[in-house]
Amino acid sequence: MGSEEMTMPPFGLELREKEFCMRKGSMFLNHGSFGMVPRRIKDVQKSYIDKMDDHPDDWFRRNNLGKWKAGRDAIAMFVNANPEDVVLVQNATTGINTILKSLNLKEGDGILATDNTYPAIQFTCEHVKTSINGAKYHMMGVKYPIENEDDVVDQYRQFLSSNPNVRLAVIDHITSSTAVVMPIKKIIQVCREHNVMSMIDGAHAPGQVPIDMKDLDPDFYTGNLHKWAYTPRGCALLYVRKEHHAWVRPLVTSWYYLKEFTMEFFMQGTRDDCAYVTVPDALQFYDDLGGMTAITGHNSSLLDILTERMVTEWGTDKLPIPRDMEAPCLRMVRLPKMDGYDITTAEAYRLMDDLFYEHDIQVQLFCVLDSLFVRLSANVYNYADEYSVFINLIRDVSQNKRPMCLERISAKSSENSDMPFSAK
Repeated sequence: MGSEEMTMPPFGLELREKEFCMRKGSMFLNHGSFGMVPRRIKDVQKSYIDKMDDHPDDWFRRNNLGKWKAGRDAIAMFVNANPEDVVLVQNATTGINTILKSLNLKEGDGILATDNTYPAIQFTCEHVKTSINGAKYHMMGVKYPIENEDDVVDQYRQFLSSNPNVRLAVIDHITSSTAVVMPIKKIIQVCREHNVMSMIDGAHAPGQVPIDMKDLDPDFYTGNLHKWAYTPRGCALLYVRKEHHAWVRPLVTSWYYLKEFTMEFFMQGTRDDCAYVTVPDALQFYDDLGGMTAITGHNSSLLDILTERMVTEWGTDKLPIPRDMEAPCLRMVRLPKMDGYDITTAEAYRLMDDLFYEHDIQVQLFCVLDSLFVRLSANVYNYADEYSVFINLIRDVSQNKRPMCLERISAKSSENSDMPFSAK
Protein backbone atom coordinates (compact mmCIF):
# COMPACT_ATOMS: atom_id res chain seq x y z
CA MET A 1 0.00 0.00 0.00
CA GLY A 2 2.08 2.88 -1.26
CA SER A 3 1.78 6.46 -0.18
CA GLU A 4 0.72 7.48 -3.67
CA GLU A 5 -2.56 5.61 -3.03
CA MET A 6 -3.27 7.48 0.19
CA THR A 7 -5.36 10.62 -0.19
CA MET A 8 -5.95 12.03 3.25
CA PRO A 9 -8.68 14.55 4.07
CA PRO A 10 -7.93 17.30 6.61
CA PHE A 11 -7.54 16.26 10.23
CA GLY A 12 -10.72 16.40 12.26
CA LEU A 13 -14.31 15.45 11.43
CA GLU A 14 -13.72 14.85 7.71
CA LEU A 15 -10.84 12.47 8.43
CA ARG A 16 -12.87 10.70 11.11
CA GLU A 17 -15.80 10.08 8.77
CA LYS A 18 -13.63 8.79 5.94
CA GLU A 19 -10.89 6.87 7.74
CA PHE A 20 -12.31 5.76 11.12
CA CYS A 21 -15.31 3.78 12.29
CA MET A 22 -16.56 5.49 15.44
CA ARG A 23 -20.34 5.73 15.43
CA LYS A 24 -21.84 9.08 14.51
CA GLY A 25 -22.60 11.44 17.37
CA SER A 26 -20.27 9.80 19.86
CA MET A 27 -17.73 12.13 21.44
CA PHE A 28 -14.72 9.82 21.69
CA LEU A 29 -12.13 11.76 23.69
CA ASN A 30 -10.24 8.73 25.01
CA HIS A 31 -8.07 7.31 22.25
CA GLY A 32 -5.45 6.53 24.89
CA SER A 33 -7.21 3.57 26.48
CA PHE A 34 -7.94 1.27 23.53
CA GLY A 35 -7.09 3.24 20.40
CA MET A 36 -9.16 3.28 17.22
CA VAL A 37 -8.35 1.19 14.15
CA PRO A 38 -8.44 3.01 10.78
CA ARG A 39 -10.86 1.58 8.22
CA ARG A 40 -8.15 0.70 5.74
CA ILE A 41 -6.13 -1.16 8.37
CA LYS A 42 -9.26 -3.10 9.34
CA ASP A 43 -9.57 -3.99 5.65
CA VAL A 44 -5.95 -5.19 5.55
CA GLN A 45 -6.52 -7.28 8.67
CA LYS A 46 -9.66 -8.79 7.16
CA SER A 47 -7.80 -9.67 3.95
CA TYR A 48 -5.24 -11.62 5.97
CA ILE A 49 -7.96 -13.35 7.97
CA ASP A 50 -9.61 -14.34 4.69
CA LYS A 51 -6.29 -15.63 3.37
CA MET A 52 -5.81 -17.66 6.55
CA ASP A 53 -9.30 -19.12 6.25
CA ASP A 54 -8.98 -19.82 2.51
CA HIS A 55 -6.36 -22.46 3.27
CA PRO A 56 -5.26 -22.74 6.92
CA ASP A 57 -2.38 -25.12 6.25
CA ASP A 58 -0.96 -22.89 3.53
CA TRP A 59 -1.16 -19.90 5.85
CA PHE A 60 0.35 -21.49 8.97
CA ARG A 61 2.98 -23.63 7.23
CA ARG A 62 4.11 -21.30 4.44
CA ASN A 63 2.94 -17.67 4.93
CA ASN A 64 2.54 -16.70 8.57
CA LEU A 65 6.21 -16.68 9.59
CA GLY A 66 7.31 -14.43 6.73
CA LYS A 67 4.49 -11.97 7.40
CA TRP A 68 5.21 -12.01 11.16
CA LYS A 69 8.89 -11.25 10.54
CA ALA A 70 7.97 -8.44 8.15
CA GLY A 71 5.84 -6.89 10.91
CA ARG A 72 8.62 -7.38 13.44
CA ASP A 73 11.21 -5.85 11.11
CA ALA A 74 8.99 -2.84 10.41
CA ILE A 75 8.53 -1.96 14.06
CA ALA A 76 12.21 -2.63 14.78
CA MET A 77 13.11 -0.03 12.17
CA PHE A 78 10.50 2.38 13.60
CA VAL A 79 12.19 2.26 17.03
CA ASN A 80 15.76 1.88 15.71
CA ALA A 81 16.39 -1.58 17.17
CA ASN A 82 18.12 -4.64 15.80
CA PRO A 83 15.31 -6.92 14.51
CA GLU A 84 16.74 -9.96 16.29
CA ASP A 85 16.19 -8.14 19.62
CA VAL A 86 12.49 -7.46 18.95
CA VAL A 87 9.47 -9.76 19.10
CA LEU A 88 5.74 -9.14 18.83
CA VAL A 89 3.43 -9.73 21.77
CA GLN A 90 -0.22 -9.04 22.49
CA ASN A 91 0.15 -5.91 24.62
CA ALA A 92 2.47 -4.13 27.02
CA THR A 93 1.04 -6.06 29.97
CA THR A 94 2.04 -9.30 28.23
CA GLY A 95 5.51 -7.91 27.57
CA ILE A 96 6.10 -6.98 31.21
CA ASN A 97 4.65 -10.27 32.46
CA THR A 98 7.07 -12.04 30.14
CA ILE A 99 10.12 -10.38 31.68
CA LEU A 100 9.02 -10.44 35.32
CA LYS A 101 8.03 -14.10 35.16
CA SER A 102 11.32 -15.01 33.47
CA LEU A 103 13.32 -13.41 36.29
CA ASN A 104 15.19 -15.82 38.51
CA LEU A 105 14.70 -13.85 41.71
CA LYS A 106 16.32 -15.10 44.88
CA GLU A 107 15.43 -14.47 48.50
CA GLY A 108 15.87 -10.79 49.23
CA ASP A 109 15.89 -9.70 45.57
CA GLY A 110 13.52 -6.84 44.78
CA ILE A 111 11.40 -5.38 41.97
CA LEU A 112 10.71 -1.63 41.88
CA ALA A 113 7.57 0.07 40.56
CA THR A 114 5.91 3.38 41.44
CA ASP A 115 2.50 4.54 42.57
CA ASN A 116 2.02 5.78 38.98
CA THR A 117 2.62 2.29 37.56
CA TYR A 118 -0.36 0.80 35.72
CA PRO A 119 -2.39 -1.27 38.24
CA ALA A 120 -2.19 -4.49 36.21
CA ILE A 121 1.61 -4.22 36.37
CA GLN A 122 1.49 -3.52 40.10
CA PHE A 123 -0.49 -6.75 40.45
CA THR A 124 2.11 -8.57 38.33
CA CYS A 125 4.88 -7.35 40.63
CA GLU A 126 2.87 -8.51 43.64
CA HIS A 127 2.29 -11.91 42.02
CA VAL A 128 5.98 -12.39 41.27
CA LYS A 129 6.86 -11.43 44.83
CA THR A 130 4.42 -13.92 46.35
CA SER A 131 5.56 -16.65 43.94
CA ILE A 132 9.18 -16.48 45.12
CA ASN A 133 9.87 -17.00 48.80
CA GLY A 134 11.60 -13.95 50.25
CA ALA A 135 11.39 -11.75 47.12
CA LYS A 136 10.59 -8.05 47.64
CA TYR A 137 8.27 -5.65 45.86
CA HIS A 138 9.06 -1.95 46.36
CA MET A 139 6.71 0.87 45.41
CA MET A 140 8.23 4.33 45.11
CA GLY A 141 5.92 7.32 45.47
CA VAL A 142 6.37 9.89 42.69
CA LYS A 143 6.41 13.31 44.32
CA TYR A 144 4.44 16.25 42.93
CA PRO A 145 4.82 19.00 41.94
CA ILE A 146 7.58 18.08 39.51
CA GLU A 147 9.72 21.10 38.66
CA ASN A 148 11.99 19.41 36.12
CA GLU A 149 13.22 15.99 34.94
CA ASP A 150 15.96 15.84 37.54
CA ASP A 151 13.35 15.85 40.31
CA VAL A 152 12.25 12.40 39.15
CA VAL A 153 15.75 11.16 38.32
CA ASP A 154 16.94 12.11 41.81
CA GLN A 155 14.02 10.20 43.34
CA TYR A 156 15.19 7.06 41.55
CA ARG A 157 18.81 7.65 42.51
CA GLN A 158 17.95 8.10 46.17
CA PHE A 159 15.63 5.11 46.25
CA LEU A 160 18.08 2.74 44.58
CA SER A 161 20.91 3.92 46.81
CA SER A 162 18.75 3.14 49.84
CA ASN A 163 17.51 -0.22 48.49
CA PRO A 164 20.48 -2.10 47.03
CA ASN A 165 18.49 -5.32 46.77
CA VAL A 166 16.47 -4.06 43.76
CA ARG A 167 17.30 -6.14 40.68
CA LEU A 168 14.79 -4.71 38.18
CA ALA A 169 12.88 -1.44 37.93
CA VAL A 170 9.64 -1.10 35.97
CA ILE A 171 9.72 2.43 34.53
CA ASP A 172 6.90 4.11 32.63
CA HIS A 173 7.81 5.94 29.45
CA ILE A 174 4.47 7.77 29.68
CA THR A 175 2.55 7.18 32.88
CA SER A 176 -0.98 5.91 32.37
CA SER A 177 -2.74 7.59 35.28
CA THR A 178 -0.95 10.96 35.03
CA ALA A 179 0.25 11.24 31.38
CA VAL A 180 3.78 12.24 32.39
CA VAL A 181 6.63 11.69 29.92
CA MET A 182 9.33 10.27 32.15
CA PRO A 183 13.04 10.99 31.50
CA ILE A 184 13.71 7.33 30.81
CA LYS A 185 17.18 7.74 29.29
CA LYS A 186 18.45 9.35 32.48
CA ILE A 187 16.63 6.82 34.68
CA ILE A 188 18.04 3.90 32.68
CA GLN A 189 21.52 5.28 33.29
CA VAL A 190 20.84 5.61 37.04
CA CYS A 191 19.63 2.00 37.07
CA ARG A 192 22.79 0.84 35.31
CA GLU A 193 24.94 2.72 37.84
CA HIS A 194 23.20 0.71 40.59
CA ASN A 195 23.38 -2.62 38.73
CA VAL A 196 19.60 -2.63 38.26
CA MET A 197 17.90 -3.86 35.07
CA SER A 198 15.45 -1.45 33.42
CA MET A 199 12.05 -2.63 32.16
CA ILE A 200 10.40 0.24 30.28
CA ASP A 201 6.61 0.22 30.10
CA GLY A 202 5.98 2.12 26.87
CA ALA A 203 2.29 1.30 26.63
CA HIS A 204 1.52 4.82 25.34
CA ALA A 205 4.81 5.63 23.66
CA PRO A 206 5.13 4.17 20.12
CA GLY A 207 3.74 6.76 17.74
CA GLN A 208 3.39 9.46 20.40
CA VAL A 209 7.04 10.14 21.29
CA PRO A 210 10.31 9.32 19.51
CA ILE A 211 11.89 6.00 20.48
CA ASP A 212 15.50 5.18 19.62
CA MET A 213 16.37 1.88 21.24
CA LYS A 214 20.06 2.10 20.43
CA ASP A 215 20.24 5.51 22.08
CA LEU A 216 18.08 4.63 25.10
CA ASP A 217 19.73 1.22 25.58
CA PRO A 218 17.27 -0.26 28.11
CA ASP A 219 17.45 -3.87 29.20
CA PHE A 220 13.82 -4.36 28.17
CA TYR A 221 11.19 -2.23 26.47
CA THR A 222 7.58 -2.99 25.62
CA GLY A 223 5.05 -0.74 23.92
CA ASN A 224 1.59 -1.02 22.42
CA LEU A 225 1.15 -0.41 18.70
CA HIS A 226 -2.65 -0.45 18.85
CA LYS A 227 -2.86 2.90 20.65
CA TRP A 228 -0.90 5.54 18.76
CA ALA A 229 0.53 3.53 15.84
CA TYR A 230 -2.84 2.47 14.37
CA THR A 231 -2.55 -1.32 14.34
CA PRO A 232 -5.49 -3.53 15.29
CA ARG A 233 -5.76 -4.26 19.02
CA GLY A 234 -3.59 -6.93 20.52
CA CYS A 235 -0.30 -5.81 18.98
CA ALA A 236 2.81 -4.68 20.84
CA LEU A 237 6.58 -4.86 20.64
CA LEU A 238 8.91 -6.37 23.19
CA TYR A 239 12.60 -5.46 23.00
CA VAL A 240 15.10 -7.60 24.89
CA ARG A 241 18.76 -6.64 25.09
CA LYS A 242 20.86 -9.37 23.55
CA GLU A 243 22.61 -10.33 26.77
CA HIS A 244 19.25 -11.40 28.21
CA HIS A 245 18.09 -13.63 25.33
CA ALA A 246 19.37 -16.75 27.03
CA TRP A 247 17.00 -16.52 30.00
CA VAL A 248 13.91 -14.65 28.76
CA ARG A 249 11.15 -17.10 27.86
CA PRO A 250 7.66 -16.39 26.42
CA LEU A 251 4.68 -17.01 28.66
CA VAL A 252 3.64 -19.92 26.41
CA THR A 253 6.15 -22.75 25.93
CA SER A 254 5.90 -24.41 22.54
CA TRP A 255 7.92 -26.08 19.77
CA TYR A 256 10.98 -23.81 19.75
CA TYR A 257 11.74 -24.04 23.46
CA LEU A 258 15.43 -23.12 24.03
CA LYS A 259 16.15 -23.26 20.30
CA GLU A 260 15.97 -19.70 18.99
CA PHE A 261 14.87 -16.55 20.78
CA THR A 262 12.71 -14.99 18.07
CA MET A 263 11.09 -18.27 17.07
CA GLU A 264 10.09 -19.06 20.64
CA PHE A 265 7.90 -15.96 20.58
CA PHE A 266 6.57 -16.63 17.08
CA MET A 267 5.59 -20.24 17.72
CA GLN A 268 2.85 -20.01 20.34
CA GLY A 269 0.51 -22.74 19.10
CA THR A 270 -2.37 -22.04 16.72
CA ARG A 271 -3.47 -18.42 17.01
CA ASP A 272 -4.50 -15.46 14.87
CA ASP A 273 -1.42 -13.31 14.17
CA CYS A 274 -3.18 -11.01 11.70
CA ALA A 275 -2.88 -7.96 13.96
CA TYR A 276 0.90 -8.47 13.92
CA VAL A 277 1.17 -8.79 10.15
CA THR A 278 -0.64 -5.47 9.60
CA VAL A 279 2.23 -3.53 11.24
CA PRO A 280 3.86 -2.43 7.94
CA ASP A 281 0.50 -1.14 6.66
CA ALA A 282 -0.30 0.64 9.93
CA LEU A 283 3.08 2.38 9.96
CA GLN A 284 2.56 3.35 6.31
CA PHE A 285 -0.79 4.89 7.31
CA TYR A 286 1.01 6.74 10.12
CA ASP A 287 3.57 8.10 7.65
CA ASP A 288 0.91 9.10 5.14
CA LEU A 289 -0.83 11.15 7.81
CA GLY A 290 2.42 13.12 7.97
CA GLY A 291 4.27 11.10 10.59
CA MET A 292 5.00 12.15 14.14
CA THR A 293 5.51 15.83 13.37
CA ALA A 294 2.10 16.30 11.76
CA ILE A 295 0.18 13.97 14.07
CA THR A 296 1.51 15.17 17.40
CA GLY A 297 1.56 18.75 16.13
CA HIS A 298 -2.18 18.63 15.54
CA ASN A 299 -2.94 16.75 18.74
CA SER A 300 -0.76 18.86 21.00
CA SER A 301 -1.98 22.17 19.58
CA LEU A 302 -5.59 21.08 20.02
CA LEU A 303 -4.98 20.03 23.61
CA ASP A 304 -3.08 23.25 24.41
CA ILE A 305 -6.14 25.30 23.46
CA LEU A 306 -8.62 23.04 25.19
CA THR A 307 -6.76 22.61 28.46
CA GLU A 308 -6.30 26.35 28.83
CA ARG A 309 -10.01 26.77 28.26
CA MET A 310 -10.79 24.12 30.89
CA VAL A 311 -8.56 25.75 33.46
CA THR A 312 -10.19 29.11 32.81
CA GLU A 313 -13.81 27.99 32.69
CA TRP A 314 -13.60 25.42 35.48
CA GLY A 315 -11.37 27.50 37.76
CA THR A 316 -8.96 24.61 38.26
CA ASP A 317 -5.45 23.74 37.08
CA LYS A 318 -3.38 21.19 35.20
CA LEU A 319 -1.20 18.51 36.76
CA PRO A 320 1.85 20.28 38.24
CA ILE A 321 4.54 19.10 35.82
CA PRO A 322 6.81 21.00 33.41
CA ARG A 323 5.79 21.50 29.79
CA ASP A 324 8.49 19.17 28.45
CA MET A 325 7.09 16.31 30.52
CA GLU A 326 3.54 16.64 29.16
CA ALA A 327 2.56 13.88 26.74
CA PRO A 328 1.87 15.30 23.25
CA CYS A 329 -1.49 13.55 22.87
CA LEU A 330 -2.60 13.32 26.53
CA ARG A 331 -3.20 16.01 29.14
CA MET A 332 -4.34 16.04 32.76
CA VAL A 333 -6.75 18.70 34.07
CA ARG A 334 -8.31 18.83 37.52
CA LEU A 335 -12.12 18.69 37.56
CA PRO A 336 -14.06 21.26 39.59
CA LYS A 337 -15.96 20.11 42.66
CA MET A 338 -19.19 18.47 41.56
CA ASP A 339 -22.06 17.72 43.91
CA GLY A 340 -22.91 14.03 44.01
CA TYR A 341 -19.39 12.76 43.29
CA ASP A 342 -16.82 11.99 45.94
CA ILE A 343 -13.08 11.98 45.28
CA THR A 344 -12.44 8.26 44.89
CA THR A 345 -11.53 5.93 42.04
CA ALA A 346 -14.96 4.33 42.21
CA GLU A 347 -16.60 7.74 41.87
CA ALA A 348 -14.35 8.57 38.91
CA TYR A 349 -15.65 5.50 37.11
CA ARG A 350 -19.25 6.33 38.07
CA LEU A 351 -18.87 9.81 36.59
CA MET A 352 -17.31 8.33 33.45
CA ASP A 353 -20.34 6.07 33.02
CA ASP A 354 -22.79 8.89 33.71
CA LEU A 355 -21.12 11.01 31.02
CA PHE A 356 -21.28 8.11 28.60
CA TYR A 357 -24.86 6.99 29.18
CA GLU A 358 -26.37 10.46 29.37
CA HIS A 359 -24.29 12.34 26.79
CA ASP A 360 -22.33 9.74 24.78
CA ILE A 361 -19.06 11.33 25.94
CA GLN A 362 -16.14 8.98 26.58
CA VAL A 363 -13.29 10.36 28.65
CA GLN A 364 -10.88 8.82 31.16
CA LEU A 365 -11.01 10.06 34.75
CA PHE A 366 -8.59 9.38 37.59
CA CYS A 367 -8.35 10.12 41.28
CA VAL A 368 -4.97 11.86 41.60
CA LEU A 369 -3.53 14.21 44.24
CA ASP A 370 -6.77 14.11 46.24
CA SER A 371 -8.80 15.33 43.26
CA LEU A 372 -10.62 13.98 40.24
CA PHE A 373 -8.68 14.61 37.03
CA VAL A 374 -9.64 14.10 33.41
CA ARG A 375 -6.98 12.57 31.20
CA LEU A 376 -7.90 14.05 27.86
CA SER A 377 -6.77 12.36 24.63
CA ALA A 378 -6.55 13.86 21.17
CA ASN A 379 -5.94 12.20 17.85
CA VAL A 380 -6.15 13.21 14.22
CA TYR A 381 -9.89 12.53 14.02
CA ASN A 382 -10.72 14.80 16.97
CA TYR A 383 -11.82 18.45 16.65
CA ALA A 384 -12.54 21.28 19.05
CA ASP A 385 -16.36 21.33 18.93
CA GLU A 386 -16.79 17.85 20.43
CA TYR A 387 -14.62 18.78 23.42
CA SER A 388 -16.72 21.91 23.91
CA VAL A 389 -19.75 19.80 24.80
CA PHE A 390 -17.75 18.11 27.57
CA ILE A 391 -16.20 21.36 28.85
CA ASN A 392 -19.56 23.15 28.99
CA LEU A 393 -21.28 20.21 30.66
CA ILE A 394 -18.72 19.90 33.46
CA ARG A 395 -18.80 23.66 34.02
CA ASP A 396 -22.59 23.76 34.23
CA VAL A 397 -22.88 20.71 36.50
CA SER A 398 -20.21 22.09 38.85
CA GLN A 399 -22.14 25.39 39.05
CA ASN A 400 -25.45 23.54 39.64
CA LYS A 401 -26.88 24.91 36.39
CA ARG A 402 -27.90 21.45 35.20
CA PRO A 403 -28.23 17.96 36.71
CA MET A 404 -26.50 14.79 35.53
CA CYS A 405 -29.68 12.68 35.85
CA LEU A 406 -27.93 10.58 38.48
CA GLU A 407 -30.68 8.11 39.34
CA ARG A 408 -31.39 7.03 35.77
CA ILE A 409 -27.78 6.94 34.73
CA SER A 410 -26.37 5.25 37.81
CA ALA A 411 -28.78 2.36 37.32
CA LYS A 412 -27.17 1.70 33.95
CA SER A 413 -23.60 2.24 35.10
CA SER A 414 -24.01 -0.20 38.00
CA GLU A 415 -24.13 -3.04 35.48
CA ASN A 416 -20.39 -2.53 34.91
CA SER A 417 -19.45 -1.38 38.39
CA ASP A 418 -17.11 -4.33 38.94
CA MET A 419 -15.00 -3.62 35.84
CA PRO A 420 -11.64 -2.41 37.21
CA PHE A 421 -9.77 -1.72 33.99
CA SER A 422 -9.72 0.73 31.04
CA ALA A 423 -7.25 3.04 32.72
CA LYS A 424 -4.31 2.32 30.44
